[in-house]
Amino acid sequence: MPWKVQEVEVDGNKVALVVADQAGNPIWVDEKGMETGQDVVRLRAQLTDANKEAADFRVKLKAAEEVVATFEGVDLEEAKKAIETVKNFKDQEFVAADKVKQLKDQAVEEVNRAWQTKLEKVETGYKTQVEDLTGKVNQQDQTVRNLMVRGAFEGSQFIKEGVAENYFPEVLYTMFGQNFEVRPGENGADPVVVAKVNGEEIYSPANPRQLASPEEAIEILIRAHPHSKSILRGSGASGSGAQTGTGGGAVGKVQEMKNQYEAAKKAGNVTSMVALKNAIFQQDPSFTG
Repeated sequence: MPWKVQEVEVDGNKVALVVADQAGNPIWVDEKGMETGQDVVRLRAQLTDANKEAADFRVKLKAAEEVVATFEGVDLEEAKKAIETVKNFKDQEFVAADKVKQLKDQAVEEVNRAWQTKLEKVETGYKTQVEDLTGKVNQQDQTVRNLMVRGAFEGSQFIKEGVAENYFPEVLYTMFGQNFEVRPGENGADPVVVAKVNGEEIYSPANPRQLASPEEAIEILIRAHPHSKSILRGSGASGSGAQTGTGGGAVGKVQEMKNQYEAAKKAGNVTSMVALKNAIFQQDPSFTG
C-alpha cells in the first residue's frame, strides 16, 4: 500500500513529494485505492498505549504464571477425580500413595500445558499488534523525515546561492542528513527538525537561546566540513574538483556525480566519495564505484 505522491519540478529536477490532506496529514492509498490521511501524532500515541498495555500484560502474565506454577498444569477434571479418590481411601489403601502422586503429577502437567498454550496465544496477539503499529509509525516517521529534512535541503537558499553547482541537494543530504532528526512537537504541536553535531544540538547564531533552523544548520554543517572550500561556490573549485557534465536531465546528473566521484577518489576525499556513491546508487543501482 503506497503513499500518494505527486511529482513537482524543483530547479529543473522532478521530485516526488508525498501528498497531504487538508489537515496536513500524508495520504495513504490502500490496496483498493481508498485514500486516507494518516495522523502521525495519533498513530504514535496508539503505539505508546499499545506498548504500555503490553508491558502491563507482561506483569500480569508473570503473576499468573507464578500462581499457575503452584498447580503445575493440573487438569481440573483429573484433579477432581484424584481428590475424590483420596477422600475415599481407607487407611490400608494409603500404601498406594505413590500412585496418587503419579496421578497428581500427570494432572498438574496437563493443566500447566493448557495454561501455557493460552498465555502464548494472548502474548502473540499483543506482539502482533505492537509490531503492526510499530511498522506503520516507522513508515510514517520516514515519510515525515523526507518531507521535512530532505525538503529542507531541496529548498535551501544557501545551497542554491552558496554551494558549488555540481554539489546537488541530494548529495549534501547524503553527507549531512544524518545530523538531523524530527521530533514530535510539544503539547500536540507540529513536529520540529533538530540538527546535531557530535551528539550536541546546534543553536541559532542569530538567536543563541533557540535551536538552529534547518537552513541555519545546513550552512553551519557545510562551513564546518573539512572540505568546505571545495563545496562552497566561488572557492576556486567546483564540488569535488570534477568537471561539470553536459548531459541533460537525470542521465546527465548521474554522469556528473560519477565524474565527481572519480575526482574525489583521485583526491582521496573519502567523505565525498561515500556521499556521492550513495547518491549515485539511488539513481543507478548498478553503480559499484
